[in-house]
Amino acid sequence: MKLLISILFVLTSLQTANAQSIVVTSGEHAGFSRLVFSYSKPTDWSLSRSDDGYILNTKGPNPRYDLSDVYRRLTTKRLSKIAVESNSSSLRMTLDCDCFAMPFELEPGILVVDIKDGSAPEGSSFELAADGTKLPSLRNGAEEEPSAPTSMPKDITPPPEAKSFAEAIDHAARSPQPEHTIPTTNSPAQLNKARDELLWQLSKAVAAGMVEANGNLDVADLPDTTTAAKNNISTGGHIGIDPNASIRHLDSMTGIGNPCLADDQLDIESWAGAGNPATDFALNTTGLVGEFDRPAREAITRRVHYLLALGFGAEARQTLSALKVDMPDRKIWETMSYIVDLEIPPGTVFDGMEVCDSLASFWAVLSKPELPSLNQIAIPAILRSFSGLPLNLRRQLGPSLAKRFLAKGDTASARAIRDAILRAPGDETAAVQLMEARIDLANGDTTNAQAILTPLSGSAGPAGFESTIALIQTLVNDGKEINSDLATTAEALLKEAKGGVDENNLRNALALAYASQDRYGLAFETSASPVQEATPIWQILAERGTDRAIINHAILQKSAQIPSVSKTTQQQLARRLLDLNFPDQAIQWLDSSAPNPNEMDTSVLLLRAESEIARSDAITALDYLAGISGEAAELLRVKALAALRAPDAVEQLANAGQQGEAARTARQQGEWPKLISLAQGDIWQEAAALVVDTDPSTNIELGASLQVESEETGPLAQGRATLEESTAARALLEKLISDQPIP
Repeated sequence: MKLLISILFVLTSLQTANAQSIVVTSGEHAGFSRLVFSYSKPTDWSLSRSDDGYILNTKGPNPRYDLSDVYRRLTTKRLSKIAVESNSSSLRMTLDCDCFAMPFELEPGILVVDIKDGSAPEGSSFELAADGTKLPSLRNGAEEEPSAPTSMPKDITPPPEAKSFAEAIDHAARSPQPEHTIPTTNSPAQLNKARDELLWQLSKAVAAGMVEANGNLDVADLPDTTTAAKNNISTGGHIGIDPNASIRHLDSMTGIGNPCLADDQLDIESWAGAGNPATDFALNTTGLVGEFDRPAREAITRRVHYLLALGFGAEARQTLSALKVDMPDRKIWETMSYIVDLEIPPGTVFDGMEVCDSLASFWAVLSKPELPSLNQIAIPAILRSFSGLPLNLRRQLGPSLAKRFLAKGDTASARAIRDAILRAPGDETAAVQLMEARIDLANGDTTNAQAILTPLSGSAGPAGFESTIALIQTLVNDGKEINSDLATTAEALLKEAKGGVDENNLRNALALAYASQDRYGLAFETSASPVQEATPIWQILAERGTDRAIINHAILQKSAQIPSVSKTTQQQLARRLLDLNFPDQAIQWLDSSAPNPNEMDTSVLLLRAESEIARSDAITALDYLAGISGEAAELLRVKALAALRAPDAVEQLANAGQQGEAARTARQQGEWPKLISLAQGDIWQEAAALVVDTDPSTNIELGASLQVESEETGPLAQGRATLEESTAARALLEKLISDQPIP
């Protein structure tokens, strides 16, 4: 039985391991929403109808769907819900619209499902349920009108005596009203939408003062219902009722209540010409002055729109400046003109509009040097707006937008921007290639990033500067030394960028290159930051600097200020100095982080204690070790006791497995018998045997050099033995002097 259970468990595990992982991406378009399923191999699939949507099934192992990216670019306008049924390969898509699904294979393994507005084509096999029965078309219950009455009451007849329109209205107001028939079958999605709409309307009524909310309403005490009065026509306003409360603004306001700019004010896609470029340019840029030399507003608007669509921001500003006409959208155009030129506008009309579910959110995020928190921007609206830009603006604005998302760690949005650019035909620009390299670096693919950056480095323009900087930073972060060719390229670019916006970034990158080449003096001189603030250079020095470089740069004057580096770098430099026998200088780096021992981390306390032992202050070392447990602390504590010549220090070190430290302590304390047992096979064993009455048979080499003929006991024999012993001791001392390193 146990064997059978084990076999079943293994088979289940193998089946789970072999399950496909399918990434589901999405896109919102005019008239339809698109889902793309990327299977790892060609898959046998089927799509069938359900009561509230569709069910996607696949044959084979149950797939693992990655749905995390679906609603990044989709709203719930059509696809209200998508979920995987438990213990099944079925993916259920719930639709809340008057629409239908139409799937097709883009290529083997790539399934596309379009959710389109309207009714499904007649005879569509995808409108059948799994058992083959045909289900009715989907309808949005919240938008359906009640069905019209099949017949009118018999007592409603047109009055023959009605001689005027007013009399007809009066008769209709007093006539019995027809009883409408209301459909009773509603899907759960329709009921939820109706409930939300009811709650919204009630909340508006409460806010407007039309009704009073009472949470303690007792249904049992309500009066009996009576027949409602007939509808009557009335005019005039009601006191205490705000008619504007029925207007729902949704996402048309910023967080502080300001309205978002309308899409028709920012629809740059419609501003570009669609015909011959020469003809479009002539039609859209001429005729600026009309009769009596007065500026023509329509012609100016057309010219500015066209220049912005081409990405000519400076030219658009020049037009507005030359023709000083008071235009309603002038500030909007001026802000957009800076953005299309990849500049930060001096003042922006898009403040706070990052949350707008419209085109305004896209221009709002580009009007600032960096993104706010990701939960404070409308990412789907931004990506949707970017996808709708003309290709030239996508290539021009995409890299800077992707850079902003990467700075916030949002690689998914950066990839969406890259895909929106690369899906169009044509060669990639240097800026787009640089964007791809940045995305690869964010994903940890440094190999592919270096392959992209290497041919771009040293090229002309901003992309060449940024590629060179990014390549140097990538190689240095990988622990590699920058070759002389790349360093020379950076030096040449630095001369070209002198006085420009890229000068400081190039200086810092070139300083990193020098540091990787162990040229720290030149690195500190080249860096755009002062020596005390050149944090990356100090980090490279701590991790990879030679002993000579540590001595030349990490040994500071007593009055010098410790550079602004991380605690990790401080401890690394202290460790390096301590290993080079500079305990005082190591303490100088350690004290900068926390002069008070009560505020020091355990790692700092251990280094400080070791430094105190190195400068023969074992008492202070024990104070730093007080209250610290662990193997490292115990070892340092024993070393401190050994420095204080504690009687059992040698035994404690030997019991701790520190044979070398125990032997060194035995030498310092003159424990020669203990040293003989600890220094087996070492020259110190021979040296200790000179002063200890030991049996030469325990050490063959020592016995051979000091063996004395026991049978010769006369004065001459004893003198000869003493002379031989002295000669052996002299040889041993010379060997000790030559073999032992200078401390």
